Amino acid sequence: GPKMLCVDLALPVVVTGSFTLLANYSGPGYGSVYGTAELSLSTKGIRSVVRLEGSTALGAFNFDAHLHALPCSAGGGGHYQDPMNPGAATVMNENWPHVTCTSGICFGHATNSWQPTAGALASGLSIVVHDTPNNGGSGSGPKMLCADLALPVRYSGKLERLASYTGTGYGGATGTAELRVSATQIESVVHLHGAAGLGSNTYDAHLHALPCSADGGGHYQDPSNPGAATAVNENWPILTCTGSVCSGSATSRWVPLGSSFARGLSIVVHDTPGASSGSGAKMMCADLAMAVEYSGAMSVLSSYTGGAGYAGMGGTGTLYVGASGVSTEVQLGPDAAASS
Repeated sequence: GPKMLCVDLALPVVVTGSFTLLANYSGPGYGSVYGTAELSLSTKGIRSVVRLEGSTALGAFNFDAHLHALPCSAGGGGHYQDPMNPGAATVMNENWPHVTCTSGICFGHATNSWQPTAGALASGLSIVVHDTPNNGGSGSGPKMLCADLALPVRYSGKLERLASYTGTGYGGATGTAELRVSATQIESVVHLHGAAGLGSNTYDAHLHALPCSADGGGHYQDPSNPGAATAVNENWPILTCTGSVCSGSATSRWVPLGSSFARGLSIVVHDTPGASSGSGAKMMCADLAMAVEYSGAMSVLSSYTGGAGYAGMGGTGTLYVGASGVSTEVQLGPDAAASS
């Protein structure tokens, strides 16, 4: 049939970061504060979201916050302004996710109808929270916390049978593993298929601390909370199979250290059905290497002559490029813009 819808593939449009205390901040502070910043970009503009918690000293205070033009290593620089309308600082041509706290839990957000330039995003933007309660009686107060805004990262790999595995196995089984990493959490997704023997079984799987060449090593644990193995301080994407098609996922509210990624992490699937107890022998392993995601919004091609086509139709297209190959995902549905 005639070409109808098309999507240009672009990099993800959500950037995130974790707050740290700025080196040049010399105020009294508010104890062990932590939090996250997020900036979402769409054809309609931008939306920033700020969250802070971790200390009762935050109380019911209000803190000014702004989108800044430079990374935290440069103190955030000045406020970032609408590139098409720079000038006096206003809530219209700048993004101000001012933060309000209730019982030490703080939240702020701001929306604008413009976007930063691609060059600004590439060079590094940040969100800065000011110590407004200690502003000396006026203004936002000194810069206190800063979060560098960066694209989420995906790591992926192909599941291969481990050389150390001596079980009967599930001939022909193949699959992939993916680890999605943001500033605040990780999400693992594992798929396994291709062997009738997989049946309707369940297979334990875990994020491991070493590459497959080292048999995956032990389970990787939350670097800030190591200890007994639990689904909270470890990541367990346990697989459930239906008709020999298996999938599993797990989300953890922590992020591995950069040095751990440099050394090499993996996801290991165990032969749980073949075990009399526990997870069973390590069976398949996927080394996790950095992947790239491209995505975009569907639009009707100018060359399409099918009349009205499918009125109100919209959607997204995504291309994932990783160590395990490439995959595409297309979603179609009512156009949100047309129905709003």
